[in-house]
Amino acid sequence: MKDKTEQRKNENSQGESVCRSLRESYERISTALFIVSLVTVGLCLVFIERPVFSESEKRELAKKPVLTYKSYLDGSFSAEFSKYFSDTVPFREQLVSLCAEYNRMKGIGSAPKFYGEVTAVEDNNNGDVPPNVTVSEENGVKIYTVFTNNGIIVDGVKMYGGNAGVMLFKEDKALGTRYADIISRYKAAMGEDVNVYNLVVPTAVEFYLPEKFSGYSSSEKDAIDHIYNSYTEDVIPVDVYSELAAHTDEYIYLRTDHHWSHRGAYYAYSALAKAMGAVPKDIDKDYEAITLEGYVGSLYAYTNDVTLKNSPESFTYYKPKTPYKAYYYDNKTLELQSEGSLFNDEVDPRSAYGVFLCSDFVHTKIVTENSTGRKVCVFKESYGNAFAPYLVDLFDEIYVIDIRYFGRNAVDYMKEKGITDVVFLNNAFAVTTSNLVGCIEERYSMADFEYESDTSE
Repeated sequence: MKDKTEQRKNENSQGESVCRSLRESYERISTALFIVSLVTVGLCLVFIERPVFSESEKRELAKKPVLTYKSYLDGSFSAEFSKYFSDTVPFREQLVSLCAEYNRMKGIGSAPKFYGEVTAVEDNNNGDVPPNVTVSEENGVKIYTVFTNNGIIVDGVKMYGGNAGVMLFKEDKALGTRYADIISRYKAAMGEDVNVYNLVVPTAVEFYLPEKFSGYSSSEKDAIDHIYNSYTEDVIPVDVYSELAAHTDEYIYLRTDHHWSHRGAYYAYSALAKAMGAVPKDIDKDYEAITLEGYVGSLYAYTNDVTLKNSPESFTYYKPKTPYKAYYYDNKTLELQSEGSLFNDEVDPRSAYGVFLCSDFVHTKIVTENSTGRKVCVFKESYGNAFAPYLVDLFDEIYVIDIRYFGRNAVDYMKEKGITDVVFLNNAFAVTTSNLVGCIEERYSMADFEYESDTSE
């Protein structure tokens, strides 16, 4: 009996020794792997070439700062270097995509309702609602939802048979009134012989937002009608809304981007032509259609949503057959920077919206061989990039200006150029943002300055 007891003790001791040995081996291997991984990652961060551009976010990444005596003392070098280091991690795009896919596989964020800084608060208060708050109702209780950057919905959104995203809209009547008022002042300043047209473009949310989310977005039609009813009668309203609403079964917006498609922009051109008493050309007969495949746009850049990433779309643009020459200028000095086509045919399909206006130039002049006697100045944001090329069929000269960055007094500039028609084209979001409205007001009243003359005359 004693021998058996001793034998069991020896067996237990040997078992414990084996387990201890295995545990120590595992710990040594784990420690070694951790150190190797740490060293490998550290070497990669130091020696592997860092990216300079994010394809998914469509932006340049932070640049490595230059160390100076002043930047070292005031701490700005440390802050800028930290931003550069984190923004340009090697394999950044792949890591972001991998994390998104991992979350999708775990069921996290696979069908998100909202993107953006969103908070929802139950409140029975019937007081005034701030511009960035949307009100919905559940079981008789009002829900006040705050969107600090408009919010994006991907969950259940479909456009043209494919997955899509839309950016929520919140009307701000005060800003809409300011926008209408400044356009009226431009009309008064330009005089009765100059036509001033206003085109406010609805965005995709107006037509494609799922019914279950309707309480989270304001009516863009109501916002547009408010603006159109707020300026003076001598401003000419152009009904882009009805033109687009009649073609919602066509590819008039981009599924993965906050912009409209080039076909959508055609219908705005068509509405303007009709308002001018002209006949618009046929998009399917009178233009050269070019299609780029594999486009995933800004809504994916804003959200990194796997649904959008896995739903690339075709991007089609239409080149007019009317002869023209395009000139691109410095927005302040008006010095000629380049000339050529209105389309960048070499654009990377992943950045396809940059095909227009030499990738969003601030100040462009287009000269045609028409003999209409009409010169137009178009004030726009990025929606106008797709719109401007169609105007070669209507005018002798077209001046396309992003007024947010233009360095001249806009009224003085238009009078110098002999402008006969003025077009304000902006999307419904833009006309209810203080940045755009403020810039239009500033360019109306700002002091002019010495500049280099336009050399393309």
